[in-house]
Amino acid sequence: MTVLEAHIAFKIEADKNAVNIGISGCPSFLPEEIDYWLYTAYLSKIATKATGNNTLRIPFEGNVKRVADLEGLVKTDKGLSLLSESISNRLTMNNFKSSITYGDDTQDKRMYFLEGILHFGSNKIATVKLISHEQATRFLETYNNKPWIEEPVAILEDNKLIVFIDRDLMVGPYTIDITYLAYPRKINNQDITSTLDEIPEYMQYEVVKLAADMAIENIESPRTQTHPQYVAQLSE
Repeated sequence: MTVLEAHIAFKIEADKNAVNIGISGCPSFLPEEIDYWLYTAYLSKIATKATGNNTLRIPFEGNVKRVADLEGLVKTDKGLSLLSESISNRLTMNNFKSSITYGDDTQDKRMYFLEGILHFGSNKIATVKLISHEQATRFLETYNNKPWIEEPVAILEDNKLIVFIDRDLMVGPYTIDITYLAYPRKINNQDITSTLDEIPEYMQYEVVKLAADMAIENIESPRTQTHPQYVAQLSE
């Protein structure tokens, strides 16, 4: 589905669902507004598929269908550098950004961290698990705490990936491969031939329907309708 086709489908779906707006049907949306609602729905749909907050209650890779939903967005950045510290067991990757490009556009944010593979020593590897900051305090090597870390763990902080290792078991040099769900291509009505092909066609229609529902709900919301009245009262 191209962006142009998504815009047409949105208008059809929105007009069909605008039951409370009157006989004239759905109001016209600016192309930029349709872009906004389509991309908002796109991110929302990815989030529900990835986290398991969905009808099936199954997260990404919970079964074959969940994998098929998002496999086009699964990316791996390989051989990323890690800086070691002489007084600590922390390895840091600065500038935690993606290398994904969509044509001339760079999408440097990662949406969901899936897996890390630490390369160390002479062709040795270990999986890296993401944990919370509270848990990470138990893995930090200090003057009175020398933890035994069988598998490295990591946290995200201030656009950095910080990995905690056992320096006796894992010696340098260090690099890491990161597998993640990437943000999809931005939807831009000026590029009508670009597509939503990062996801399957059946899911593209789910995105369009959700976008139309969200846009109409926003218009029909009593809160939205009463806001101009409130502004008018303030100006009196």
